[in-house]
Amino acid sequence: MSKKGETVTCPGCGKEGIKNLKAHQRFCPVLVTETKVDTSLKPGSHIVDDKGVKRGKVPWTLRKCEAVFGIVEYTPDETLPVTWNGISIQCLRGVSQLMPACHRDILLERKRRMQTTRRIVVSTGEIERGAMGPLPLET
Repeated sequence: MSKKGETVTCPGCGKEGIKNLKAHQRFCPVLVTETKVDTSLKPGSHIVDDKGVKRGKVPWTLRKCEAVFGIVEYTPDETLPVTWNGISIQCLRGVSQLMPACHRDILLERKRRMQTTRRIVVSTGEIERGAMGPLPLET
């Protein structure tokens, strides 16, 4: 470790005039080992290099999502995009679609929450019927 104001030479690449050797070594092209993605890793698992440093996560794909959660047929009540871990699908109102179960679950949870909100709105009368936000009635 260099003292304040001193510069050192990288033992890996030979670059001179480095003020912070530790910071340089994290990105030195000679010292940084290649990150190898193991194809047996499940999506969401951490990618670790030879030194044990986490370099990212294995991304989800539509095919992996379908394999893990299964494919279901569902007819959405509204047209909207549904995204789960970066995988987006466009849902069309009244059109039966095949989709991963995780996307269907998001739609079902949204539907359940909307119904709960409507029940609260109607029972309390504090918010206009059909409104989704906590806005008071206009007087």
